[in-house]
Amino acid sequence: MPIQVRFRLTFNDYLKAQQLHGKRSWGPHLWFVLGRTLIPAAGIVYLLVFVLALWRTTPIGWLLVAIPCGVYFALYPLMIRIRLKRCYRRTRSGDGENSAEFGEESIRINAENTSSELNWKAIESYREDKNVFLLYLAPAKFIALPKRALTPQQIVELRSMLTRQVRTAS
Repeated sequence: MPIQVRFRLTFNDYLKAQQLHGKRSWGPHLWFVLGRTLIPAAGIVYLLVFVLALWRTTPIGWLLVAIPCGVYFALYPLMIRIRLKRCYRRTRSGDGENSAEFGEESIRINAENTSSELNWKAIESYREDKNVFLLYLAPAKFIALPKRALTPQQIVELRSMLTRQVRTAS
């Protein structure tokens, strides 16, 4: 029996999918951690040094470069969020309700402006965490399915179906 799911992909779902996708190897995971801790801390230190300690001895031209750089680094997590929000808006084909039907032969996906049917062979791999399933069509192209749209029984059934149908789980 097919598994049928209806959901709206929110920005929060998108963020959780991007976070899971970014944790696929140590490089993006390390950058994720640095971008939220070390880079803002370095920006704050940079600002404190130039604004509080060196403002009298530093040429004005250098301060006009140093201060915006320090502010950018201090606000780097906010910049990341703004960039992801812009990407989310650009890649959406609509904010309407989506539906997905997972059958033994194929996956049918319907959105506001698109409809597609995928053979299981199109799914290269999948990943999941407590919030989302990612079905990979290519190394950086995936379908995000928020778990909040599934019942606990559907989660178990979908996980079992993915294990049977998909060649590898990453």
